Amino acid sequence: SARLWGISVSFGCVNSLISMPCKMSHASIPAEIRKQRQLPEDLIRLCVGIEHVDDLIGDLTNALKKAGIEVKN
Repeated sequence: SARLWGISVSFGCVNSLISMPCKMSHASIPAEIRKQRQLPEDLIRLCVGIEHVDDLIGDLTNALKKAGIEVKN
């Protein structure tokens, strides 16, 4: 439930994006090969844009908390 982060496989823009390579950009690579290349299935990739760092961290923190994940300061 992040507000500032878009979900996309497209990088090279100025806004912040979140992706899961194994489910998105690398989904066409067989799981066995991804494992051989040591690409974790649960990897989350953050592409940080030009938004203020405090806003981005706060937004991620809130989203993680809403997902039931304990966030340490």
